[in-house]
Amino acid sequence: MKIVLRALATALGATALLMVLALAPMLEPSVYAEESSPYLVPATIADDCSADVTMELLDWINAVPDGSTLQFGPDACYQVEGSLYIRNRHNLVFDGNGATFQALTDGSGVAAPAPAYAHLWPRNRAHWLVDGGSSLTFRNMTVIGANPNAGAHIGYVAALEQQPGFELDGVNGATVENTTVSDVYGDFVYVGGNAKNVVVQGNHFDRSGRMGIAITYGQYVTVSGNYIYNAGRSMIDLEPALAYQEIHHIKVTHNDIGPHRLTFFANKGAGGNISDVEISYNEVTGTDINALVGIAEARRSNFKFNYNTGTGGFGSPHGALVFHNIDGIEVIGNSQRVGGSLPGVHSGVAVQLIGSTDVEVRDNVFARLESPSLTQYGPVTVISADGASSNYVHCNNITNYGGVPPASDGSGPCSPTPDTVNPTVPGNVKATAVSASQIHLVWTAATDDNRVASYRIYRDGAEVGATSGTTYSDAQLTPLTAYAYTIKARDPAGNMSAASAIVEVTTLASGVLFHDDFEDGSADGWTETRGAWTVTAAGAGNVYESVEDPLAGIPFAETLVGDSDWTDYAVEAEIRPLAFRGDGAIRLYADYQNSNNHYLFQYNNKLHQLSIVRRVGGTATALAQKSFALSAGTPYTVKAVTYGGGLSFYVNGTLELTASDSSLAAGRTGLYVKGVDVQIDNVFVTQFDLEAPSAPTALTAVAVSDSEAELSWTASTDNIGVAGYKLYRDGMEVATVTAASYHDRGLAAATAYSYTVKAFDAAGNMSAASNAALVTTLAFVLFADDFEDGSADGWSAPHGTWSVVTVNGNRVYEALDDAGVVGSYAETYAGNGAWTDYTMEVRIQPLSFAGDGSLRLLARYQNNNNYYLFQYNNKLGNLYIQKRIGAATTVLAQKSFTLATGNWYTFRVALNGSELSFSIDGIEQLTATDTGLEAGKFGFYLKDTGAYLDDVQVRH
Repeated sequence: MKIVLRALATALGATALLMVLALAPMLEPSVYAEESSPYLVPATIADDCSADVTMELLDWINAVPDGSTLQFGPDACYQVEGSLYIRNRHNLVFDGNGATFQALTDGSGVAAPAPAYAHLWPRNRAHWLVDGGSSLTFRNMTVIGANPNAGAHIGYVAALEQQPGFELDGVNGATVENTTVSDVYGDFVYVGGNAKNVVVQGNHFDRSGRMGIAITYGQYVTVSGNYIYNAGRSMIDLEPALAYQEIHHIKVTHNDIGPHRLTFFANKGAGGNISDVEISYNEVTGTDINALVGIAEARRSNFKFNYNTGTGGFGSPHGALVFHNIDGIEVIGNSQRVGGSLPGVHSGVAVQLIGSTDVEVRDNVFARLESPSLTQYGPVTVISADGASSNYVHCNNITNYGGVPPASDGSGPCSPTPDTVNPTVPGNVKATAVSASQIHLVWTAATDDNRVASYRIYRDGAEVGATSGTTYSDAQLTPLTAYAYTIKARDPAGNMSAASAIVEVTTLASGVLFHDDFEDGSADGWTETRGAWTVTAAGAGNVYESVEDPLAGIPFAETLVGDSDWTDYAVEAEIRPLAFRGDGAIRLYADYQNSNNHYLFQYNNKLHQLSIVRRVGGTATALAQKSFALSAGTPYTVKAVTYGGGLSFYVNGTLELTASDSSLAAGRTGLYVKGVDVQIDNVFVTQFDLEAPSAPTALTAVAVSDSEAELSWTASTDNIGVAGYKLYRDGMEVATVTAASYHDRGLAAATAYSYTVKAFDAAGNMSAASNAALVTTLAFVLFADDFEDGSADGWSAPHGTWSVVTVNGNRVYEALDDAGVVGSYAETYAGNGAWTDYTMEVRIQPLSFAGDGSLRLLARYQNNNNYYLFQYNNKLGNLYIQKRIGAATTVLAQKSFTLATGNWYTFRVALNGSELSFSIDGIEQLTATDTGLEAGKFGFYLKDTGAYLDDVQVRH
């Protein structure tokens, strides 16, 4: 049996709670008529990114009525090469439930979603495309584009620049929250078509080809609490292109902004009016809060640029903040390092006003870049006004390197002190593994003398995200893997707290569907459809507690969790009924598809009865029932099992009811309570599994050193999921891994080993063994040189010219004979005169041959008159193995052979006792037997030729 915990936490909690609703006759149709449950994505739609499912998803979306929630599979992956086109829809929630929507191409191979888009396709391929409608919400999903260079200079592709993650055109009321968008050719979010009441909040955006957030025609747009990094051009872009396009009431606040190539805030465009724009409390990391606002051809009004922080130095011929023809400007409380006044590069101006009126610039901190190399560029100026009027400039703190006074600071009598106080350390960090791929974090808020602007999350020492709240979900992790987390707090001035205490947690096995003990203080993963559900303290820990919804007639509370394609699973939870009222009932759902199709495991307090009930097409049928009593205030462990057409109901580990039915094969789980408030805890959803994974195939083993071997194989498959692999060396288990590869270390040199691999799943089912892979480790390395350090240390070169040079980006050892004339030679040696048996390998590229032109590898070299030589003679077109003893040279073996100049060859010679061999490019060319020389160095001799040598290795 395999235990699998995942998003069924809801069901689980329900499991325990629901225990048993009594009989089918006790199921009130009126109660079910009031239920409003999400529509689940059909299980027939591929959710592993194996095929383009654009049309299948659109068919399903179009079939769901307005006023609904559409829920996708948890951790699913949908390949979407077209646009998910949402036209004139109303009151819909698109709950990604952790799913990913990924494009693998630029969309050129699929059709436009409507004729109006065909003439520009695929330039205007939006991943989610909204056209009209109202009250739409997109949440809990990841969108990945196909731009391999997003965020970089070459990532901007004009022919594909209008491919945003979300395009919101003409909609009245749209929310994009808790999503991740990356690697798109266009913007993360694009707003146009006079869209109104748009909220973009709590998202993670990283790597776009064009803008971060782009607005061309819209009003009442709020962008807050987002993590926005690596936009290809500007981060926030307000750019109406046509005269009728206007932008009003925009608020960009409390965002964590990362690097960008152009500007933080751009407001250009030759279109209509722009007014009432607030850019406030944003943190810009590693770069500046520069802004280019307004144009010469039109006047715009009421801009607030307040309390933003930039940590990078600004470099522009204009100035940090430029306002052109703006009526009504606030620039208050910002903090920015500003570059000097090198002409054409750094203007040294913090705020530049061109034709603007009613300007207030106060309480800002503009600090000059503190680098001695910049003192020549001159000081920073707070404000430069050209045709501007009615300006109030006061209390700005200017700092120039080396005490140089500002050229014009415009300050009043006060000079505010920059904030240098770090926030306190976030406390009480808790981490909970909620599935095989997701960990949820929660912590206690830090404090600051100003305020805490954001928290940075670090996994294994590397920053992985940021948030303005005190919770964070880290997704797309590896099953059964330990992770260590710390949290740091940051204030608007960029001061960072020390790291919190490290908290370690291990993700669940790949078969685990869901687990929740609520100790992190949240109920992430649960969909609360009716009543109120809260995580509250009880005893020494937390529980999930229900409060009924007192609406028309019959009050009840309901919560759901899981995936529509879950099959063969058990849900288990601890449930404590607090007080029964009237018909008090607890119902645990299994194979829940919708409110009219599911199994329920129920307890009815009025009848004191447990029952297993099937509801199909709205008709309820009791499959099994028995008398039973639960007591208020007492905790019970309840488990419901659906497996292969069998249904089982357990209370406190005892099997109380069984039934057989195959009407429903898959679905979520959940909990329904009526006439009773309950507390749930320790919810587990596990999947039964008796099937072993397939055997790994194509196992290969390659020796990469004298003590290491690299193994790889084709991954196994499993009906639920492969949890890992066990590695066997010479029949003994040596390691357990989750990836389809392994690097074995600590081996003996020049030793043969045999490897096999077996796969296992979370239930402990083990596959058959893979094929055996045989490998012999390399001999011990006596000497190695690839010349990448730029030196030839360890070599002696008594003749010729030897030097390390760079060729095609790689460093090589170049040999030239003494004078470049016939009869001259070059010679170099390395190693130890006591070396006996060894192999020598080198890559050689002959550059030219003249006269007797030859290449010689010298082995067991004792002096100029005693050594073996492995030679190529270009004049004779031969290879030789020769020995030189006492100045007499003897040929031991020879054959015809030809080398071409300009090509690389790998030469290898081996000496093992009396056995000698000579190989080129892995093919043995000559062998010989001789006992004349037992030990010596190695070297190279080139006559009437030049050559490159690289990657020299000598092994014992």
